[in-house]
Amino acid sequence: MPSSRLTLLAVALAVAALLPASGAGTASAHDWTATGEPGGVVARTNAAGKTPVDIFEPAVAAIGFDWLWVTPSPASSQAQLVTVQSTAKGCAVTFSSDALLAFGCGTDGSRTANYYAAPGGWRELNPKPLVVSFPTFSRRYFAQLTVTWYSPSGAQLGQATVDYRGAGDGRCVNSSCAFEGAGDAWAYEF
Repeated sequence: MPSSRLTLLAVALAVAALLPASGAGTASAHDWTATGEPGGVVARTNAAGKTPVDIFEPAVAAIGFDWLWVTPSPASSQAQLVTVQSTAKGCAVTFSSDALLAFGCGTDGSRTANYYAAPGGWRELNPKPLVVSFPTFSRRYFAQLTVTWYSPSGAQLGQATVDYRGAGDGRCVNSSCAFEGAGDAWAYEF
């Protein structure tokens, strides 16, 4: 077997070990809501902040993904169109529990991309089109993915929304960012 195939096999086995049965990625079970018959979703977020040089410029940040995998919906055995919307959710500084999360968060930006998923297992998606940039304030931020599966005729097969706010759901890529929290209330601060 060529070394590239061995490397691909090793990566596939490592990812498979990370994939939970629920399909919710590392996000907690209560952070996964679904309608219809969605496929699986697994991802890990990353973020970076930028401190402005001028005091009149806002600080900015971006939230993206280290990796993103989906499976097709079990509702169809054909190739499917998969629409992925990445949303940066900004929350009040008091964001520390599910109760506070329900009332203190809003949308700070979103991006959408379309992909195709063939039947037969996990498919890695290019996460670059899903990077969301936004001005930052005294808030805490997390990523939310809304993934919708469509049949070749355009019928919606299922939809899943996943909030990535658990301890293993994110990482910072520079020193202008912190990923902190407790329990299921982890978030980025910039």
